[in-house]
Amino acid sequence: MGKNALEGVAGVTYQYRASDWGTLTGSGYLDDNIGYDNMRGLMYPDNLNTNNNRTFIQKISFFGRFNWVWNRRYHFSATLRGDGASNFAAGRKWGFFPAFAFRWSIVNESWFRSAYWLNDLSLRLSVGRSGNDAISPYMSLATLQSQRTAWNFGESRSVAYTPVKLANSQLSWETTDALNVGLNFEAFQSRLGIEVDGYVSVTRDLLLSMRNSQVTGYETYFSNVGRVRNAGVEVTINTKNIISRDFKWNTTLTIAHNRQMVVEAGEGNSVVPTYLNPRNSSQYLYGYKKGYPVNALWGYRYEGVWKSLEEYERNKATHLYVSSSPVTTFKAVRGYSKFADLNHNGVLDEGDMEYLGCSDAVVYGGFQNDFILFKRLKIGIYFAYSIGGQIYNLSELYLGSGNQSYNKYRYMINAYSPDNPDSNLPAAYRDDALGCSRFVHDASFLRLKTVSIDYDVPLSKKVTKVLKGLKLGVSADNIWLLKSYNGFDPDVNTSSTVYRLDNGSYPRPCTIIGKIFFRF
Repeated sequence: MGKNALEGVAGVTYQYRASDWGTLTGSGYLDDNIGYDNMRGLMYPDNLNTNNNRTFIQKISFFGRFNWVWNRRYHFSATLRGDGASNFAAGRKWGFFPAFAFRWSIVNESWFRSAYWLNDLSLRLSVGRSGNDAISPYMSLATLQSQRTAWNFGESRSVAYTPVKLANSQLSWETTDALNVGLNFEAFQSRLGIEVDGYVSVTRDLLLSMRNSQVTGYETYFSNVGRVRNAGVEVTINTKNIISRDFKWNTTLTIAHNRQMVVEAGEGNSVVPTYLNPRNSSQYLYGYKKGYPVNALWGYRYEGVWKSLEEYERNKATHLYVSSSPVTTFKAVRGYSKFADLNHNGVLDEGDMEYLGCSDAVVYGGFQNDFILFKRLKIGIYFAYSIGGQIYNLSELYLGSGNQSYNKYRYMINAYSPDNPDSNLPAAYRDDALGCSRFVHDASFLRLKTVSIDYDVPLSKKVTKVLKGLKLGVSADNIWLLKSYNGFDPDVNTSSTVYRLDNGSYPRPCTIIGKIFFRF
């Protein structure tokens, strides 16, 4: 086609997924050897319980794309697609998601060809919309649950159907509009390469479970709520430091910064909870609030423990501090945790909750070095790093509290007691079980993530007639970690709804793998 190149593709996809499961349980069997093949062999039929469920979901997509390149300088791409998903409300199942991209290869311009030292200089621009349908089936529908009641009518118990979820006739796609601007630069026979990407995206109609008024009889309902903005920059630098016959050394450094902010969070200015306190479900620990990061941490400001009668009496007038337990006498609250009474009403309530930080790192990335010695020995060393950001160590709600029912972290040896009156840790039997600043920690780390060594074994001519190649290798992961966090690892997440939360996670194992590759 000369200076022009045009290509395109169109298609359609269809998905259908069904899930069926059932359980059969019984108690009171006369013989322990009875298995599932004779579950009815019990004395009281009411001790036999059955449960079964069936769900299905359908998705269909229509899409088309074309690419156009003109004179090796201008590259255009357009994608159009429509997607339908059965898990949304009637009349709201379809979404339209277009995307467009442009690349200008400046290095191929005729007026730029004198820069012989330059291998690539390109500008990129893309804009598009994407959709999210990652919710369970039937979330837009009101559902009923059947159960046998405790009342007998004649010789049998009645069956009742109770509502368990509210309907939402407007539930539809969560959509994201994104803009990306990029620069590619390579020079000096590709000894130096730099790639820079800046992006901003806005996600609206987030699929969230919202708290509901208790008078409705439902604690939560599922809805499209709010709007968030995601902006950041990513830089990748590749260098070929040494190139010789017997030694090569290449380096890749990645640097990234990302910030996610809540633009809207539904009606009012309250926090939309995304993670609740596992020991006190009335308190949220993560949540969306307008003007704050998406991954915001919330809790009370920890101010130590009650230590003196003078402090206790003075606080009756100043209302600087408050505890979860009723402050009736100094003897009753001595050694209890105290928190900042931000609204000065003498009661620990939602008005005393404050922003404790964001779990997103300020800067994060990786540092890779690859070495090749004598064309046969290859060594790779990769470091991962994260600077800034906070993490909730929720295990401290159990192991760092005064509750006598759980084991304790070693630092609780220094808890407040009459013999240790200067401590700011709650005394034994003084348990608040509240998320607060004491359990929020710096999540920065530097990790030696991977080291790999591979060696191409030289083979004689006789051997190569049968075996074309033999490579031996060994690799190790999670070798070393530098951190200030008091848990095992700050780079963890035990929740599917929020980022970077530690609720009793296991430490990452250090693994070593040996490898042998044959090529015949």
